[in-house]
Amino acid sequence: MSMKKQFALTLASVGIGAALIGGGTFAYFNDTETSSGNTFSAGTIDLKPETEAFTQLNVGPMKPGQTSAVQTINLSNAGNLDANALLDVAYTASGGINNADLGTQLLVKNLKFKGTTINVDSIDGSDNKLTLKELADGTAAATKLLLGELAANNGAGALTFEVEFEETNTDQNDYQGSSVSIDLTFEARQK
Repeated sequence: MSMKKQFALTLASVGIGAALIGGGTFAYFNDTETSSGNTFSAGTIDLKPETEAFTQLNVGPMKPGQTSAVQTINLSNAGNLDANALLDVAYTASGGINNADLGTQLLVKNLKFKGTTINVDSIDGSDNKLTLKELADGTAAATKLLLGELAANNGAGALTFEVEFEETNTDQNDYQGSSVSIDLTFEARQK
């Protein structure tokens, strides 16, 4: 065998040996753990009005100067997140002489949630009297009336109010036979 071939063979053997020695000296400690079954979930808000005792408010027939009995609507939050309760009032007036709107004469009094008076300063006009019409006009999709907090896991609260047919000491004959129909929409919004 020629010297060149022998030298090449020796060089190749040294290279293979070095690779085996170098590869065998590269080592590290290792430990692996797995955390499985992890979940992420969204909480819930589940507004429950009391429907067994409350289906509709039927107040009337009323006369000027008369105040209704206290009206009560119980709400609870069956979800697992705290929420704020909000109210939107839709309103339809009908009847009356000369299309008189009875809602302009019906005052909403003692409006409370969980025993606390609800702040209606932004919707009661400049006379500090909240009419049913002002309540409906002042609550809309973007400006619902904040009632108060409903805690998670069946936190409850009662909305209470009275309606007074305002006595103006003037002729109110145009309101005879008129009526107002309202739809109360309650929303629970996360805090």
